[in-house]
Amino acid sequence: MRELKVDLSKHKNIKGELIIGIPKYRQRLKMMKDCNFKLSEDGSVNVSTETLQSIITLTDMAQEYFTKVDLKCGDIHVKSFDEMENYSEFDGLISECATLILNAGKLGK
Repeated sequence: MRELKVDLSKHKNIKGELIIGIPKYRQRLKMMKDCNFKLSEDGSVNVSTETLQSIITLTDMAQEYFTKVDLKCGDIHVKSFDEMENYSEFDGLISECATLILNAGKLGK
C-alpha cells in the first residue's frame, strides 16, 4: 500500500504529522460502490451528491488507512484516528483525508 503525508497547511491550527495509506484501485472501487458514489469523466470520485449515510460509510472504511497520527491543536494532542474523532477541531481534516483515500491522494469535487 502506498502512503501519503497529508499537507496540513490549510489547517492553520493543526500541527504535526499525518500519514494515510492509499488503497489499491479495486479497493477504492468497492469503497465507492458501498458509498453510492459515482466516477467523474476524469476518473475522480464525484461526491457532490453525497448523503450523510455515505459520509458515515466512507469515514468508517477510511479509518483503517490512517497509518500515522501525531497531531496537535492548541492543548489537544492526538495519536490515533479514534482520538481525532473526539475533537471537532479535526472534523474537516478527517473529511479531507477520507476524500484523499478514496481519490488515490487527490482531492475530489
